[in-house]
Amino acid sequence: SSGASPPSPGYASFGAGLAPSMAKSPPRAAPPPPPEPTPTLDGKEFFRAARLRLSYEQFSAFLASIKRLNDHAQTREETVSQAGAIFGTEHRDLWLAFQGLLNRHGLT
Repeated sequence: SSGASPPSPGYASFGAGLAPSMAKSPPRAAPPPPPEPTPTLDGKEFFRAARLRLSYEQFSAFLASIKRLNDHAQTREETVSQAGAIFGTEHRDLWLAFQGLLNRHGLT
């Protein structure tokens, strides 16, 4: 016996069988946004992605459209259509994620 105490329960199997480099999390660098974020982004993640990927003018136009929807000044369909025009084909994944958010939050 080496005199060392056994690891406490809960830690005994953590990382067992992994190479030492895999037992720790990799350093957190800011990765580029994925080309196809999942349509199940939550609202906070979606708006963060949109703010990072859209131009200032595009993001401002999108926020103005959301405000009109919230103020009942335009319909969900008008908002989705405007978002599609703002996002364009380059950000179609954001448009799909936005539609998913509207559907999940019951905004019809």
